[in-house]
Amino acid sequence: MREYGRIFISFWTSANMRGLSSDARALGAYLLTGPHTTALGCFRCPVGYVSDDLEIPPERVRKAFHDLCETKNGPFIYYDFDAGWVLIPKFLKWEPPQNPNMGKNIAGLFENVPDYIQCYKHLVYSLREYGRHLPPETINRLKTLSNGFANQDQDQDQEVREDPPEKPASKPPATRKVSDEDMAIATWIFETIRDRHAPDIKKPNLTAWANDVRLMRERDGRAPEHIRALFEWATGHHFWHGNILSPASLRKQWTKLAVQRKNEREEGKSGGRKKQQDGRSARERAQASFQGDHQNGGERTVDGETIRDGSDDNPAGHD
Repeated sequence: MREYGRIFISFWTSANMRGLSSDARALGAYLLTGPHTTALGCFRCPVGYVSDDLEIPPERVRKAFHDLCETKNGPFIYYDFDAGWVLIPKFLKWEPPQNPNMGKNIAGLFENVPDYIQCYKHLVYSLREYGRHLPPETINRLKTLSNGFANQDQDQDQEVREDPPEKPASKPPATRKVSDEDMAIATWIFETIRDRHAPDIKKPNLTAWANDVRLMRERDGRAPEHIRALFEWATGHHFWHGNILSPASLRKQWTKLAVQRKNEREEGKSGGRKKQQDGRSARERAQASFQGDHQNGGERTVDGETIRDGSDDNPAGHD
């Protein structure tokens, strides 16, 4: 993670930012300087992450993403709403690598970007235009990829001229394999949020939610029953129920949630033990008092007067 990010003053007065909502401008600044931003300018940033960090409801975050994709002088960002990946196409123009080591780092980041995301082609074009100090093998690969994209675009243009227009088939995500259990957990999370807290919630992309569940299982090592248990606790918590609104936010806040859940459980147990101890202490005191009375021959002191149990317990002589 970078230690800091930089924003040019012109960002706030640029034609792309003028007229945008405060949410969109806040999101733009967040993407330039936020905790998920990389030196490549292309990184995974699901709606849930932004909603948690900026404390903005998910629907407003989605609207802000849409606005930044449709700015006046060309897109400020490209965003894959299904995969949660974002590209700032001019990031390397504003933050160019200064030496071969930085160029090598950017090449490594590029290798880790999945090629199925919708903005992958624009990332290749951006690297070819603004990339500096890149390794020769990365430059050659970018050239090969961009030529392939150009040929695909040419073939598609030819098909449009010759055939009636039809919607191109979407490419299945080769590297994302969600299981039936992932989809079941994602559906259960959505239905739980809808039934308990937000009856008017818009149905999300459950495939993307299931993929976040898959990441929790495969990358983070979370068992399905633990995923369900922690979400069940969070959705019933007075604070977290309004913040954990997707598998992505559950994954991001997992450590905090698990620690707080454990602490509250331990506090509850200690409180129960204290009540039991207090109850035993009261019984022990009563028993000790009772035994003391008998050991003293049945004598007790009441308001400074000694009273003997048995036949002499009526000092005034009344029946």
